[in-house]
Amino acid sequence: MVAVPGPQVARNRISGYYLSMSVSTCSLVFDQISAAQAFPGVSIDKLVMALLATLHPEPDWEGGLLYSCPSPLDRENSACLVTRGPAAEVIQERLVGAMEKHGIVVIELFEGGPEPVSVIARVAQGRWQL
Repeated sequence: MVAVPGPQVARNRISGYYLSMSVSTCSLVFDQISAAQAFPGVSIDKLVMALLATLHPEPDWEGGLLYSCPSPLDRENSACLVTRGPAAEVIQERLVGAMEKHGIVVIELFEGGPEPVSVIARVAQGRWQL
């Protein structure tokens, strides 16, 4: 998996993830402490759903997935979200913007990610389906 620069994000290379060449996949790692401060007492999945409520899917997002996975970084209190589908990069960019707007620190952005395990939401019929 290759790290890519993004807002408040440094360059890095992390092995252990693999790219899916047929489907665009992007991952982001964020700080759980800043997330807990922004949304006290709210689980990561519910926090992400609240952020998704502010992101209105565009037609080319259809079929996109958002899921969580263990953080690839050797860093305490970090969590990883993965976007996958035809507009994975755009969805990731908008999600990063929503997180930063609420003071959630995004640590790293990556191209690629693991296969879906714990799906949080998908875009179907122009809406986020939970």
